[in-house]
Amino acid sequence: MTSVSPSDREGHSSTQSSHRLLAYSDALISIIATVMILPVAHTKVEDNEVI
Repeated sequence: MTSVSPSDREGHSSTQSSHRLLAYSDALISIIATVMILPVAHTKVEDNEVI
């Protein structure tokens, strides 16, 4: 069985933390984008309005 040094364990932990942070930021950006799009999807455009 191979021994794992504390620095190896810390490296894995920081990698896992960075992946969690990336997943969290991706989810947050997706939620913000969805909320920003919702009002536009339900906006009614009149026939006489110029786009």
